[in-house]
Amino acid sequence: MFGIPSNTFHGQVGDFFRFVHPEDRERVSKALDQARQDRALYSEEFRVIRSDGATRCVVSKGEFEYGPNGEARIIRGMAVDITERKQVEEALRSQKKVLEGFSRSPLGFTITSTNDHRFIEINETFERITGWSRAEMIGRSALDVGIWMDPNQRIEFINGS
Repeated sequence: MFGIPSNTFHGQVGDFFRFVHPEDRERVSKALDQARQDRALYSEEFRVIRSDGATRCVVSKGEFEYGPNGEARIIRGMAVDITERKQVEEALRSQKKVLEGFSRSPLGFTITSTNDHRFIEINETFERITGWSRAEMIGRSALDVGIWMDPNQRIEFINGS
């Protein structure tokens, strides 16, 4: 996950922080310091830059082990690569923005299938402008509802003629 060859990692803090994304280092360091001071569990999401240059997102959790003198000796924990989850979350956020723009637009918009030209989705403005409800439109084509009187006009429009 970190792209660290096992024979080069010696478990030193500097070795670890060398791979933490520069913009995340201070936050990760503070979270580790706070967990050590509070004798609490450590949990943080951050980016790592692998030795091959790839950036990955991880969630890391752990806890310190303390010696007889009360000083933290080691931290035991794990890191899980959550890059794909983060990518899916970002894609969903982007999709949500597009859908909000579609549904809230002051212009009437529709989404139709390319093969049979049936309505897949319409926005509220389209409903208001045309007087047709979503239930009446979904699954029907523009020709079914008479938006295009001449089917050839639609074909020309789609082909950009």
